[in-house]
Amino acid sequence: MPGYRNQNDPLFTIRTPEQQARRWRQSRTSEEIGEKVNWLRAQGAPYLASVIEDVGPQFGPKVTNAIPGLCWHQWGEAIDCFWNIEDRAEW
Repeated sequence: MPGYRNQNDPLFTIRTPEQQARRWRQSRTSEEIGEKVNWLRAQGAPYLASVIEDVGPQFGPKVTNAIPGLCWHQWGEAIDCFWNIEDRAEW
């Protein structure tokens, strides 16, 4: 059935660094973002620092503490699943 999604299907599996950066930046302060960007550069990861900067402001609740490069999704080692309970996603 088109558009049908089984409630037990995984929602996210592999994520790009950009996708992870968008999720990580949600509800982060400018200070938090700047600190993490500077930390990544100091660790020799300028690409990941620029990804966090380049995705721009993101809005919504915090959904992850994992920055790009340190997320199991990027290595194909994690999936996000949810139950649909009374038309709400229950993680």
